Amino acid sequence: MIIIYKKCIDIIIFVFYNIIMKLYIQVFIMVILICSCSINKQNTLESNENNKQQQKINAKLFDFYIGKDISNYNISSHHSIIIDKNDINEYFLIIDDGIVYKIVYSNENIVNYIVVDDLYLRKFETSEGISIGMTFYELKKIIPNIKIHEIRGFGYFGQLPSNWKVGFYTGKTATEYFPKDDDIIKSIFQGGYNLNEWK
Repeated sequence: MIIIYKKCIDIIIFVFYNIIMKLYIQVFIMVILICSCSINKQNTLESNENNKQQQKINAKLFDFYIGKDISNYNISSHHSIIIDKNDINEYFLIIDDGIVYKIVYSNENIVNYIVVDDLYLRKFETSEGISIGMTFYELKKIIPNIKIHEIRGFGYFGQLPSNWKVGFYTGKTATEYFPKDDDIIKSIFQGGYNLNEWK
């Protein structure tokens, strides 16, 4: 009787021991998986952050100009921008004095537009003192005789003496109505049409 009782105790201990070991192994595996996921997530965040940093190049704006060949820069961009109704080009970003610019280039790696990407900072100013966010009324006070041209469905544009262009986009169609005094400049760029040659 004592032997049977002892064997039962041994069996219970053995079963209990196996259960504990299985739980321990499961917990151990879960800890490893959680740590692994955490490391992968951190690596992904770091990788994404590095990609964001790689998209912006610290450079001087005067290093780039309309017509410049950038073939030697080995730039790989996956960003596209619609410049006019029939033209979609790739671009990369540069930072000069804290201001971000889009350098837009053709399939032949020729710079054809430079766009100020400064919608909220308002740090960029042309030599005339024009900046994004300025109203049409304020623009006319500085350049009273500025001519505004419509590119239907795309926007209203005016050319400054400094050769920068300003863009207004009104209503749902971007050209729903001619800019009013309280409409704001939403883009400043170089390149494209010579608006001074338009009638």
